[in-house]
Amino acid sequence: MQKEVIMRTVLHDYVVIKVDEYEKEVGGLYRAEQWKSLPPTGTVEAIGPEVTTVKVGDHVHFLRFAAVDGQTDKERVCKEKYILEVING
Repeated sequence: MQKEVIMRTVLHDYVVIKVDEYEKEVGGLYRAEQWKSLPPTGTVEAIGPEVTTVKVGDHVHFLRFAAVDGQTDKERVCKEKYILEVING
């Protein structure tokens, strides 16, 4: 079975990050202390044409609350300036 490839167009200096896996409470809810420990790390899935510091596939550390509307617990869309560091060399 082939994996379906979805082409994405990201604009300006936005970055799409697939958030690293973490455990949730039963029912998908978080307790306050769990929210503090959610990993602010993930893998860059797509980048806009103005992004210069990261590339697709980089494992990055980003600001926890740096996301635009439409974020999910598995994916974040944020501006490039909210990425703090590239973890892989």
